[in-house]
Amino acid sequence: CANKGEIFNKEVGKCVLEAESCKKLYDNNVFPSDGNYTVRLRRKNTKTGASVGFPASCHIHNKMAITMVKCDDLTEAGIPCQQPSFIQAASTCSLFGMIYAPFRSQEHYQSAYGHYGYETMVQYNKAIPGITLTRALTNTEKQQRIFNKCALNNVNSAAPCTTLIRAIDNKQWFVRSTPFPQPDGNWIPGCFMATLQMGSTQFTNYDDRGCSVPGAYFFCGLSEY
Repeated sequence: CANKGEIFNKEVGKCVLEAESCKKLYDNNVFPSDGNYTVRLRRKNTKTGASVGFPASCHIHNKMAITMVKCDDLTEAGIPCQQPSFIQAASTCSLFGMIYAPFRSQEHYQSAYGHYGYETMVQYNKAIPGITLTRALTNTEKQQRIFNKCALNNVNSAAPCTTLIRAIDNKQWFVRSTPFPQPDGNWIPGCFMATLQMGSTQFTNYDDRGCSVPGAYFFCGLSEY
């Protein structure tokens, strides 16, 4: 590539700058159409100050360009990811100014599933990412299983899913598009739910028992949408 700081991206067929996020690339008209793309981003390690380049996937739909990065692509070889134990805990993501982000929509979830495939999605989503309760439920709310009648998202669902559950950055989040028997009242504010099963269009089974953690592998994202 002729210009300093550019690398050739075969998916878009041209030289592009190593930007900090997929949104930066999208705003510079890098992507020819909606879809998912593999790119190389560059961000600063807030602890060491070093500028680090790493692979990422960009998910373009509904005028959004969502960044997804495997946590282990941000660490040195052989060093495990630092997993967040609760919603605001430090992690490998926060070391690079990123967050343990939720899926932002069903389109985002489906795009990620199509890009990474079933095995990787299961490996990197041991917990439902990036969402938690806003407060503890009352005994009456637990007995009524208040989340059983609304779909677990804040995109096109209703209360109490949209009012008592929040994303880590208080922005858009998605788990599934239809109601489900979980969570059933054991969820602790600040904690993550455990993923039990994933489908090609949504999380199909999960449980709010205890305080689940992401495990050794998870995705990092950004608070841009």
